[in-house]
Amino acid sequence: MTDFINILWFRNGLRFHDNGSLHNAIQDNQAMVLPLFIFDGETPCTTMSGYNKIKFLLECLEDLDQQLREVGSRLYCIRGNPVSVLKKICSKFSVQRLCFDQDCEPIWLERDNAVKDYCMANKIEVCENIGATLWDPEAIISANNGIPPLTYREFCIVGEGVGPPGRPLEPVDLREVCWLDLDEILLDKLEVMEYIPSPEQLGFPYKGERKVYKGGERRALKFFCRRIRLEKEAFLDGSFLPNRQSPDILNPPKSLSPDLKFGCLSVRLFYWKILDAFRQIHEGNPPPSNTIV
Repeated sequence: MTDFINILWFRNGLRFHDNGSLHNAIQDNQAMVLPLFIFDGETPCTTMSGYNKIKFLLECLEDLDQQLREVGSRLYCIRGNPVSVLKKICSKFSVQRLCFDQDCEPIWLERDNAVKDYCMANKIEVCENIGATLWDPEAIISANNGIPPLTYREFCIVGEGVGPPGRPLEPVDLREVCWLDLDEILLDKLEVMEYIPSPEQLGFPYKGERKVYKGGERRALKFFCRRIRLEKEAFLDGSFLPNRQSPDILNPPKSLSPDLKFGCLSVRLFYWKILDAFRQIHEGNPPPSNTIV
C-alpha cells in the first residue's frame, strides 16, 4: 500500500461551501481525497423516516455528485456498516485521515465511537468538524457548568459568554482537489452504487405524499440569496422575521429549515449574512432581546 488517501465522509453536512471536513481532507497535498456517503440502514435512512425526507436527502446527494462529476470525480455511495467499509478501503489504501461532521445526538455515539476506535487502532487521524451547529455543543454545556441550557433565553446568555461563532470558511476550488478514482475491482468489493439510489431502492415507496421542498446545495444557496433580500427589506422597514410577520401561503415556501437540517446550507453562513445585513442597515448590533434569526 503506497497510495495515501484522506476520506471525506459526508453525513449531515451535505455541501462544499463552509465545509470544515473538506478543508481538513485537503490539507495534506500528498494524499488523494475519497468522497463517500454510507447508507448504513440507520443514519439518516432510519425506519422512522418518510418518503419526503429520504427524497430530500437523495436530492442533496445528487447535487453533490453532479458537482463532483463536473470536475471529473463522483460521490461514492456505499451500503454497509461504516467500520466494515473502512476495513475494505484500508486493505487497498493507506488511509491517513477520516474527516466528517459531528453528529451531536447521543443516538449516534455508539456508531461514531466504533469508527473512532477502529481509526485509533489503525493509526488513522480522525478529524471531526463542528458543522451542523453554531457552537460546539460541548463548549456550550461546559460554559453552563456542565448542564445543557434548558431555555432559549438561557442558551443566548451562554452563547454570549462563549463568544460569537466562527465565520464561514473560504470556498474551495473543487478543480484543484486531487480526487481519488476507484478502480472497478474496488468498486465491486465495496459494492458501490452506480448512481444515487431512489427512495424505492432504499425501501421507501411513494404513497402519494405531497413534496414541497427540493434538496441540494446549489438550490439552497439560490433560495438563500432571495431570503437575504427579504430580510434586508424587512430591516429597512424597521422589522424582522418577514416569514412570520407576513406569511405568504399561496406561493412556494421561503423556509430554509430542511436545508439547514441536512447541512446543504451552512448555519454559520445563514447566521452571519443576516447579522451583517442588520448591522449594515442599522449601523450596529441588534439589541439582545431581538431575535432576528
